[in-house]
Amino acid sequence: MQTDQNELEVVEGIVEVPKKRTGFLPGHKKVGGRKAGLPTKRQLFDATCQKMKFSPVEFVIHCVKFGVTPETPGQPSKPVSQSDRCRLSETLLSFAAPRLSATTTELTGRNGGPLELASVDVVELMRNPAMASAAQTLALGMSTATREARRGITSGTHDVVIEAETES
Repeated sequence: MQTDQNELEVVEGIVEVPKKRTGFLPGHKKVGGRKAGLPTKRQLFDATCQKMKFSPVEFVIHCVKFGVTPETPGQPSKPVSQSDRCRLSETLLSFAAPRLSATTTELTGRNGGPLELASVDVVELMRNPAMASAAQTLALGMSTATREARRGITSGTHDVVIEAETES
């Protein structure tokens, strides 16, 4: 594995480490793999099912719902056991709902310490008109930034100028 000296990666804005290169160097001729223009396994499977007028999903749904295989020409329907129906249901469910991760996520504060929590007395905040206006501006700005981030819009920074009257 070779690494060019020009390819350095900044980690946490402080340390520079060489980027790890996987595979061939840029410009290397492609070798192996599927030849261009040949159908994929999925395309072959879909074409075979279409040719035989067979839908695997409809077959599985019928077995789960009615407890028997669908009737086909020359083949009577056969009973499907309860355990097979449960197994088929689990198979269908994996396509309809995402699997939950078995890993746990641990939240820690700065430098691995405990989380720091802050609280605000909202009633007291809303009594001061300038503070209420500042809170509203901040909330709307955060909402807009969140909505834009979900859409993939990056329009730079969101500067919010808050003028608050100070009590003397």
